[in-house]
Amino acid sequence: MQTTELIERSMHLNHGYSFQEYEQCIERKLTVERRRSRSYQEGLAQVHAINQRIR
Repeated sequence: MQTTELIERSMHLNHGYSFQEYEQCIERKLTVERRRSRSYQEGLAQVHAINQRIR
């Protein structure tokens, strides 16, 4: 997969390594995907909490 400069910069800033390093190491992939999943779940919980306050 060819990556853009933006993807490379984002991966390095958020996770500390390049997209190529991410692609080559299953442990890095698992770590990144766990973080993404956790972040997504936290976002859903925040939306739910805000919606509860609005009602």
